[in-house]
Amino acid sequence: MKEILLPPAVKCLRTVAAMETGFALLFLLIGLSVAGALLRPHLYHTLWFSLPAGLLCLNLALNSWRQFCSLFKAPFGVSLLPPGGIESCPVYRCLPVPTGEKKTLSLAASRLKSQGFRLQPLAERQESGFYAVKGWPAPWGTLAVHIALLLIISGAAYGRQHEFTVNTFLPAGGIYELNTAGNTRLTLRLHNFITRYYRDGTFSDWISDVSLEQNGHELVRQKVKVNEPLNYKGLKIYQMSYSNRIRTQVLTSSGAAGREALLKEGDILTVDEPAGLAIQPVGVTPQGRIFYWVYHQGQPFCQGTISPEKPLSLTSRVSVRFGPVIPFSGLYIKRDPAVPWLGIGFVLLTAGLFLSLYSRRVSLWLTVTTSQGTLVRLGSWNGEAAAILDNLRLDSTLSRKQGE
Repeated sequence: MKEILLPPAVKCLRTVAAMETGFALLFLLIGLSVAGALLRPHLYHTLWFSLPAGLLCLNLALNSWRQFCSLFKAPFGVSLLPPGGIESCPVYRCLPVPTGEKKTLSLAASRLKSQGFRLQPLAERQESGFYAVKGWPAPWGTLAVHIALLLIISGAAYGRQHEFTVNTFLPAGGIYELNTAGNTRLTLRLHNFITRYYRDGTFSDWISDVSLEQNGHELVRQKVKVNEPLNYKGLKIYQMSYSNRIRTQVLTSSGAAGREALLKEGDILTVDEPAGLAIQPVGVTPQGRIFYWVYHQGQPFCQGTISPEKPLSLTSRVSVRFGPVIPFSGLYIKRDPAVPWLGIGFVLLTAGLFLSLYSRRVSLWLTVTTSQGTLVRLGSWNGEAAAILDNLRLDSTLSRKQGE
């Protein structure tokens, strides 16, 4: 037989669409994802991750299309016998019946339909019969799983390339300029920031009154809480944290202001380098007093609380004065265009797995010949079909062939 030579492009597509290729790419992506999460987060934005993800998407797309074409044609067309004939099926029955061809086919069809089977005519003209299948949603469930994986992987890859994330700290009245997708410039404005406390002094909630503006016009305004982000056309603003900035002045022995710094909670400011003295504002109590640590030669020396604007004498030569406490709101800004894709993908994945696992597919072939009396032959590739074939009760005389 003359060997058929396929074009290189067709060979390449067949290799990409192979199941072995799909599994290899899937395991490669899993390994790269673990490496990216543990070692190099920027790996997701490199060609090393994008290329396998793209090939896996192509593999899933080709297999999904091929399976869709097969499933779409099956209910409307005719079915073929197995390549080796019904006799090649692992489960095979052959029995003579006293009734004629039409009555036998009608009886068998009626009993199979009563068990939930759908029937399709056979393409072979030399034999009368049909192909029966039950649990038809199962292959559609498999197709749904393939499409879901395609949506999830392609959506995640697209989102990694086009997502927008930033953390920012703003004081009341502060603004932050955003440059979102399509070079759309938006202004994030923090109108006010409130910290609420429980009775024991622990934090209860952070509330930021924020708005988005464009060309001076306010688009949306909302009070953002920890679990209540602002959502504007896919751009989300979360309340992430808070931070205080404390204006700190170093005073000379005469009380004159020297160096000045705006410190975050936990920052350390050296106030007398020769003496090795430093001050660290640690936090603000619910009463508005500033909790601090004093360091000497790099080691904690003493601690305490003091009201703002009240001088704290450290030595006869130097003292410190904490000024007004400026609260900063920590906001997390995120835009992920892949969220709708991922949502649809996971819903489709759940539905596909349900159909695949809870809808058992059973199929069988039945033919009737009349060359030497009426002879019924039944075959199936499903082990579950053995009991079904035996319970058809077309005749009490059976000759069986079981192939494992």
